[in-house]
Amino acid sequence: MKRNEILYDFEPGDSVLNQAPFTDDEARYDLVHGIASDPSSLRLKAGDHRLLFVRTPGRNGWLWIDSSLNQKERERRMLALMQETDRRGIRLGGVHGKPETVVFFAEHYAQSHGLDYRSNMELESYVCREVRPPSGVEGNTRIVLPDDADVVGRGSRGAGFFGQSVLLGSERRACRDGQHGSGFSEISPNQ
Repeated sequence: MKRNEILYDFEPGDSVLNQAPFTDDEARYDLVHGIASDPSSLRLKAGDHRLLFVRTPGRNGWLWIDSSLNQKERERRMLALMQETDRRGIRLGGVHGKPETVVFFAEHYAQSHGLDYRSNMELESYVCREVRPPSGVEGNTRIVLPDDADVVGRGSRGAGFFGQSVLLGSERRACRDGQHGSGFSEISPNQ
């Protein structure tokens, strides 16, 4: 196995989370930072930092792979991840990431463990690199503050946080606490 396919543990706050190529996709994988900061989480990275996997015990993992890798390199790294979780005795119930990544991983994981898999959800996140104020609208733009939680909560009524439909009170708490979720696809092995 090549050094770049070997997975290493990393600590909360590791520089891998704050450098390219991960930061190029960071908005789509914003939950990785929170999961990686949990001392009980599993945190794995490839030797060249072009694969990251994080998982809190009992939850689905998040898998990021540098999109500039060719298909064969991505597949080898995903298979190395599967071998590493097996070696550690970790049974995965699902994984979040880009659809093409998690479908490949789930197919191979399910096949090697005698399981089935299914895709549960697909979301898309976007990055706004430049804010363009609307024209012809009175008022000022400013940073949202914790005191704005009620307004933001009312504006997000009907939306879900972490896959759960929420009531106004929990929307306020989520806004106040800065909680939000994003991802692409979840593939869960069925038993």
